[in-house]
Amino acid sequence: MRNNKGIRVLVICVYLALVMTGCMGEKHTDKKATLTVLTEQAFESTVQMRASAMEDENENLDIQVEVLPLDMTIRENEIQKLQIEIMAGKGPDLYVLTAPMEMSTVEPDLFDNPYQIIQSGAFAPLDSYMDEDSYWKEGSYKKEFLEVGKHGGKQYLLPLTCSYYVLAGIQDIDILEGKSLGEWLEYAKLSENLPLRQCIIEGLSQFGGRWFQPAVDYETGQVRFDKEKWKQFGETYFVALKKFRQQEQYTEEPTYRISHMNEVDLSSEETHFQVMPDLDGRKMAAVSAYGAVGMSSNKKEIGYDFLMGFLYNKTEDGKWTEEAKLQGIPVQENCLNFMRFPDEQIEAVRKGFRELEGAYFITNVEKNMRDALVEENQVGLPEWDSKGFVNRIAEQAWIDYGIQVKE
Repeated sequence: MRNNKGIRVLVICVYLALVMTGCMGEKHTDKKATLTVLTEQAFESTVQMRASAMEDENENLDIQVEVLPLDMTIRENEIQKLQIEIMAGKGPDLYVLTAPMEMSTVEPDLFDNPYQIIQSGAFAPLDSYMDEDSYWKEGSYKKEFLEVGKHGGKQYLLPLTCSYYVLAGIQDIDILEGKSLGEWLEYAKLSENLPLRQCIIEGLSQFGGRWFQPAVDYETGQVRFDKEKWKQFGETYFVALKKFRQQEQYTEEPTYRISHMNEVDLSSEETHFQVMPDLDGRKMAAVSAYGAVGMSSNKKEIGYDFLMGFLYNKTEDGKWTEEAKLQGIPVQENCLNFMRFPDEQIEAVRKGFRELEGAYFITNVEKNMRDALVEENQVGLPEWDSKGFVNRIAEQAWIDYGIQVKE
């Protein structure tokens, strides 16, 4: 697990910085206002387009876009400087960032646990602006996703896009029975459909960090992760995997696939999919991009308006404009056609989206669990001590979640 010392220091010091800098209310002057936006290179062009459009609407506004570097060494140094600035109450006005992901190629994240940063006081509450914005009454935003950005009943962060896993394949995927991940595995073990059985039994380890989500309730400080249920499922899974590899002939063509929704090829009407459930049957999405206004900013309302451009800046037919695109699945139903899903499949996409029950952030714990499971999966056919290594993964996750919720 990564060293969170910098984050802990940030949590403590940001409040001191706010006290030292005094009241951070809105300042309205006749001078040209400058808004600084911090983002990732993956979003740079999109954020720049949004900035240009907003500057065109307001000649007294200058928006400076700051981009985190990709080179790991330079990035680490830059992030350290940013954390010092945030501690001193001098951070950017606005954040438009990618959320941590299991297989991210860009590390470290500025905030490797957004839950903790929400609680730290680094972000400004947005409720006063949202209460006056008709979008939240009329828009098609997935309201359940807002909960992940709340603390103490206030909204500090807005999920902008999401990521969720699906099982995709030919039409007879609809015969898959069961509501929970455990029921899916039991069905696959008995199925005479070899490609389907192969896909589920071989593929569940890549989904390992999401077997039980959300695993922590940061609002109440409770670990929800059911390690005993996780252990039982994990052992059953690896016993099934070992048996499958010993007895089955593998199919050469990948008729089925477990993948992120935005990676599914829906060009054929024969392709169907089902959203992956967790061990309790919940269908949850991970946040893949989010926005927040810095608490130290004296242009909070302008920052909120900038963020909302990614949500309500659409053409008349409901499609996102180029300046509003961020990677991931949109968090509002009427913008799903932004993904260019074919018309004959869009209703199925919307149906799957409606099934999502909420959102969460991937943290180092989920990354570590997923990596450990994939490593075991790739070993081949060892004399697996399934109970042993599954227990170790679950126990370590329980410890790590407990540490996270107390930090």
